[in-house]
Amino acid sequence: MRAVLEGVAHSGADLLEAAEADTGLQVGHLRVDGGMSANSVFVQSLADACDRPVEISPELEATTLGAGFLAGLAVGTWGGLDEVADAWSPKALIEPSGKPNHRDRWRQAAERAGGWYPELSAIKF
Repeated sequence: MRAVLEGVAHSGADLLEAAEADTGLQVGHLRVDGGMSANSVFVQSLADACDRPVEISPELEATTLGAGFLAGLAVGTWGGLDEVADAWSPKALIEPSGKPNHRDRWRQAAERAGGWYPELSAIKF
């Protein structure tokens, strides 16, 4: 189970690296919500793989809350995006552990496994 959680965390780090490469922007920290955000092994693995602090949402399913904030912006409940951003308060902040994150080993393993199932090898996660 730990390998699955760490694999998802490394996939998240892959996405972060791609987004930073595409935009030229640096992401200082991550924010997570959803069911996996309640799993401490996953969240610590994500912080370690990304080498960034991870803020855990106080709302397990924050997508609906975000939609509500946007609706509030549209009708004038909020004065602007800064006011909405100021309403954020994470449930917890998880710092990278400082242990080696094995990103190179992850890349090598993903490359080796890429051809195991040819019908799936074109799928990029």
